[in-house]
Amino acid sequence: MADQPQQPNSEPRGLPTREALAALARNRGLEDGLGANQASIAEKLRPFAQEAERLKGLFARSSFLADVEPAPTYRPPTQEEANSFQSAAVLLRRLAAAIAAWRATLPTGVEPGVVAVLQGGSQVEVTRLAQESFHGIRIDGEIDGLPVMLLAHQATVQILCHPRASEPERRSRPIGFVIEGRQSEA
Repeated sequence: MADQPQQPNSEPRGLPTREALAALARNRGLEDGLGANQASIAEKLRPFAQEAERLKGLFARSSFLADVEPAPTYRPPTQEEANSFQSAAVLLRRLAAAIAAWRATLPTGVEPGVVAVLQGGSQVEVTRLAQESFHGIRIDGEIDGLPVMLLAHQATVQILCHPRASEPERRSRPIGFVIEGRQSEA
């Protein structure tokens, strides 16, 4: 190799050695080989570059962007939506489904009965349950053979489902439900 310079940016004092000239020749050959490979690689990448240019043109046109729908804006849930799992409608829907499924498994001569047990111990033989407000339910039924209608918060009522013998001269006595304005029977 050539002598190292004494100071930065100063010319070397001696001439290059044979080894330094051979290394320089090898490097020039390597550069020529890379140049040939670069042309081959560029040829293979040309279709991708053309597609990229075509896509740039599509995105640059405003008519293309006009077809894209804007992202929906976030709307926080209402208090009713956030707490819907607590509503009387959910309670009554689940109760109606459970009674309907239970009715299918009961033997002949037996039907489900529903008793609402109120605070203080009063019991209402239920004929129909209805949602009256978000947490409120209306209980239609009988106490000691007399018809009653009771409005209550769902948390103040316990519902007891029990099997009872069906009367042979009467048809099965369904339990009525009114949930969100729709009537059904279970």
